[in-house]
Amino acid sequence: MWHAVSPVSSEHNPIIYEGQEIASVSVINAGPGTAKVWGWNDDISDRDAPDVSVELRPGNNVVVSARLMRAHLHSGSFCAIAWRVLGNGT
Repeated sequence: MWHAVSPVSSEHNPIIYEGQEIASVSVINAGPGTAKVWGWNDDISDRDAPDVSVELRPGNNVVVSARLMRAHLHSGSFCAIAWRVLGNGT
């Protein structure tokens, strides 16, 4: 079972996880567009570039580990993603 499901579009880049500890999160893209999952492990106030960037095509499932994760539409007009937090360092 997934913890949450959200649309991703050019106007909506949902935060998937945010915490003090690094967590592993499983993310699936239901399509039809392609998403990217961005992750930051350090203080992001100093820079905008993510530490991790993973492309997620329709039907793909990936596990990303970071302190802050956000989904971003890479191509297409929209897509739907679902995610589940697998665990963190606590």
